Amino acid sequence: MSSDQLDVAVIGGGVAGLAAAWALRDRDVVVLESAERIGGRVRSDQWEGQPYHLGAQFLAGATSAGLLDTLGVQRVKLPKKGGFFLAGRRRTATATSLMRGLRVGAGGLADIAAVERESARVSGMISSLVDPTAPTGLLAPSAADLDARSFSEAIADRRPAVQSLYGVLLRSLTGKEPETLSALYAYAMLGSENQGGIGGANRARGGMQEVLTAFERALAGRIQTSAHAEAIKQTNERVEITIRNRDRTDTVIAKACVVAVPTPEVRQIVTGLEARRLRALKQVRYGRFLSVALFLRAPVWRGEWAITCDLPVVSTLLNPAVLTGSGRSRVLSSYASDDSARQVWDLPDDTVADRFVTEIEQVFPGLRKVVCGAHVRRWDPGYPAWEPGHLALLPHLAAPAGRIAFCGDYLSIPSIDGAIVTGLRAATQIKTIISRV
Repeated sequence: MSSDQLDVAVIGGGVAGLAAAWALRDRDVVVLESAERIGGRVRSDQWEGQPYHLGAQFLAGATSAGLLDTLGVQRVKLPKKGGFFLAGRRRTATATSLMRGLRVGAGGLADIAAVERESARVSGMISSLVDPTAPTGLLAPSAADLDARSFSEAIADRRPAVQSLYGVLLRSLTGKEPETLSALYAYAMLGSENQGGIGGANRARGGMQEVLTAFERALAGRIQTSAHAEAIKQTNERVEITIRNRDRTDTVIAKACVVAVPTPEVRQIVTGLEARRLRALKQVRYGRFLSVALFLRAPVWRGEWAITCDLPVVSTLLNPAVLTGSGRSRVLSSYASDDSARQVWDLPDDTVADRFVTEIEQVFPGLRKVVCGAHVRRWDPGYPAWEPGHLALLPHLAAPAGRIAFCGDYLSIPSIDGAIVTGLRAATQIKTIISRV
């Protein structure tokens, strides 16, 4: 493919790039995705008609909910209560009610109340990060102070039982340990179940594949898969993208470009980036995660949509029947966070699945008798690990570079909603760039 007619080339067909292309659909735009499928770290599949997730699915905040409605994707409202498996016992509750119900004493309850208040405050403080119309840098000065500390440091004076419980919850929500997480980010994630929080209480009916299908429909004829961008360079007049499509190399020429790939790839393919942006890109860390879908002859789970676990490897169980609105319970989805996944990462898939079944049997006794298959998926890179100091990087990362705009979940709260927000924001930047030429 060679063209001097394009308005915009979008590099990367994950949710961020698709959102940007959708917002630019009135222009001459093309999405170039290196894989054979779009979606990036979003992956849904089916087993005997039961949809289930293997990758990212954390939505919908206000922005993604509105986009789903516009795209015609139906939503499933999640129950308020989830589940917990702690110290060998399964409980059903919201995170807040569970913590209040634990025997932590009056001092522990006061600690919990303090964390709740801070979570609610931070959820409001970071609203500009999940608003596509707001500049990324408009946060209160106190946000930088919180972001400079780890969550472990922020709650160091809380009682050990309270620290331990929040550690389990954060490993499930973020895949990382509290000592490696920015306090700002951790508080925001803990506040995600509150009204107005970043998480919201909705998922896509039928699974995230329905979202990808809706994007394909809206961008019909404008998506090219198996198109790997090897180099992106710009002049005063245009952007030139070298594309390898299997054994063929082409050049795509556009007035402007959206780069919607993880930071290691940004550094590899975009030439001429300024030094401070390159330094910021190098400081973004990605965590890995491992997902295992277990196929069942008979249901074992009804009720909650998720169970947070303190098991050695498995950190989260998800119920696809509730999450996708399918009404069936023949698949059980499970995830391991970054650190715990390292214990099994290099093992064969069958061994990984067996380890997961062994652990999950503590939650659902007799599970092994009804398991008839498994789907194991490793994600590396998995998600941006919002470490202390990440907030200070955003102004250097989010600003356009000449004719190039950037998007991805490393530029917002790491989630599908964050990716969509940055994609819509990049589209606005591109419109401004094009209007000037």
